[in-house]
Amino acid sequence: MRFHVRLEIEGMTCPLCSQRVGKVIEEGGFSGVRVDFQSGVADFEYSGPKRDLATLLPKIEVSGLPRHNFRARVKDHAALPHGDNRKSR
Repeated sequence: MRFHVRLEIEGMTCPLCSQRVGKVIEEGGFSGVRVDFQSGVADFEYSGPKRDLATLLPKIEVSGLPRHNFRARVKDHAALPHGDNRKSR
C-alpha cells in the first residue's frame, strides 16, 4: 500500500530551511519529498505498512539553524487509492 503524508511546518523562512527539512525526511526513507518554506508544507510518500511519524517530527524540529524554531505537525496521512502512482501533490 502507498501512503501520502502532508506536514505543516512553522518557522521555515528560506530555501535553506526547505533543503534541511527535505534532507531529514529523505533520510527517514521517504520518497517524492517536496518542501515549500513559503507555504510551510512538506509532502512525501512511502510504500508498505502505515508508519508512525512520531520519531520523524522531532528530527525535523531540530534540523533548523540555531535561530530557527521549527514546529512540525501531521496535517494529512492517508493511503492513496490502489493503483495511484502519482507523485506527491
